[in-house]
Amino acid sequence: MKFLTAAVLTITAIAALGQTRDPARLWAIQPPDEVVEYDFNNFARIRSVKIPPEAVSEPRRLTINRRGQILAQLEDTVWLWDAGKPVQTFNSGRSRLEELEASVIVTEVSPTWLLSGDGTHLFVARNIFRRVLNAGVEHYAFTRFQVARTDLTGRELETIVDDEFRQCECTTGVCADTCPQGLLSAAGRVIDDSFLLTYWTPGFRTPEFHESFLFRKNVSVWSDSPVERPIELQAAPTLLAEDGMLTIVDVGTNRRRQTPIQARSSADVFLVER
Repeated sequence: MKFLTAAVLTITAIAALGQTRDPARLWAIQPPDEVVEYDFNNFARIRSVKIPPEAVSEPRRLTINRRGQILAQLEDTVWLWDAGKPVQTFNSGRSRLEELEASVIVTEVSPTWLLSGDGTHLFVARNIFRRVLNAGVEHYAFTRFQVARTDLTGRELETIVDDEFRQCECTTGVCADTCPQGLLSAAGRVIDDSFLLTYWTPGFRTPEFHESFLFRKNVSVWSDSPVERPIELQAAPTLLAEDGMLTIVDVGTNRRRQTPIQARSSADVFLVER
């Protein structure tokens, strides 16, 4: 999952560098507990925001949209900062339940939270796994994948996707090796009026991508269309950390600009379309 997240950040960088009229803004994580906004043109410091320590140590937990809203998905909590408003937190919906019967049935909910581009609501994508174990070995699984739109407190407003997979046999004894699940992709983990849904199997060594669908919103109705071939995202770096300094590779010209921003790695920096 980590390489897919990195690829989504790269897509955001490409869009911001190549398609925006207004200057993009850089947000860079500054340990121990801040994320700092910079002007993309002159790298002037604009503002800083205190964020949870977990988001500093694991930048993949952090999402920022063009309105400057910041979302951190923590272990069991969603943390949301919106300038001028009190910080909001709510339960992420992540859960794990074991039911003791003749066999052990393990139910696990794995959610991913995303910001909207306009800042008025959130999205949550979740895989719901029910795995049947016997003597500690996983035999088969039932998986359900959902995408919903919520308000800024996590209250669900609309169900967009609700797909249930057929019973899957865990032939290797580990269901993740052989059973498909859903993956929602959006540039920068921010959804405006479209997103990509891919069904895939993580696999033991190499992931397998089955099929992808492009979802678009027209007024208030979401519709999907199949993509000719499943999308397999691959990272092509545009933000590089070299000797502790951030280097930006401009798309198209391959021109490099080194900034005065200190960065541990490119994962600590977010390039956001204005």
